[in-house]
Amino acid sequence: MALPMFTIQTFNQSVLQPAGAVFAQRVEAVSLLRDFVAGIGGLFGGQSTTMEKKMNDLTKVLQDELQKKAKEQYPNVVALVDVTLTFSDIGNDASTMFIAGQISATALVRAPSKAAPTSAPITGGRRTRVYYNKRRTKQQKTRRR
Repeated sequence: MALPMFTIQTFNQSVLQPAGAVFAQRVEAVSLLRDFVAGIGGLFGGQSTTMEKKMNDLTKVLQDELQKKAKEQYPNVVALVDVTLTFSDIGNDASTMFIAGQISATALVRAPSKAAPTSAPITGGRRTRVYYNKRRTKQQKTRRR
C-alpha cells in the first residue's frame, strides 16, 4: 500500500507525530541520443519531451524508493510530509550526462494514545458536600481542607 505523501509541513499533532527524516537519491545516465534530441529542441526554443519524460520517470522511481526506505526505517509509518524533490545535472560535456535526483521527507507515525486518568484518591483541594436546609432543598457548600 502506498503511503500518502504531502508537500505541506503541518499535520494533526494530536493524532500523528514525526518519527524522523527519510532520504533517497538516484543518479541516472542520459543517453547521447536523448541528449542530442533535447539539444536540438533547445535550439529552436521548443519543449524537450524526452528530457521531461526522463525526469518524470526519475521522479516516480525516487518516490517509490522514498516509500520503501520509510517503511524500512519506520515500520509504523502512516504518511510522509514536507516532501522535497531536487534535480541537478552532472557532467554536462559532449560524451556523458547524468541527472541526479534527491528526495526527502519527514515520516509520521501515530501518536501514542493518552492514558485514561486513574481513579486515585484526590488529596487536598476543595470538597463539595450536599446539605439540606430547613425547607428540605439541596444546598451545596464548598469548604477547604
